[in-house]
Amino acid sequence: MRWKTRRACCWTFDDPAWRLVVLQHDHGPVNTLMARKKFNAATLVTKLVMLVAGTLLTGLLAILFTRFFGQHVTPKVAVPVGVGLAIALTLWMTQLLKHPPFLLAKTSPLIAGFCAALGVHVARIWLT
Repeated sequence: MRWKTRRACCWTFDDPAWRLVVLQHDHGPVNTLMARKKFNAATLVTKLVMLVAGTLLTGLLAILFTRFFGQHVTPKVAVPVGVGLAIALTLWMTQLLKHPPFLLAKTSPLIAGFCAALGVHVARIWLT
């Protein structure tokens, strides 16, 4: 078990010269479970497979939802809703499989889907 010592500096105002004092704090043992994990070939292959599967699933669901909602509402509404639902479902499924994307690991699928739908809506408005 390793011990972690942290050094900190503070100014003391009791001395007219305002001298700099170096303090050492002993924080006890460092948790070795929080050490950085090394990637091996199996982990890298799993992450790549999940990336490709998530991308294909998002694209397929976005097309299906856009086509379905396109029959009932205008395309200006159908595309953002379809993309938002596709991203929300894909993120939810990857979280169920315990392989969420790195940057979205602790994000709610509904929030991610809403942000994606809002982004698509804004992009459609700006591009038309």
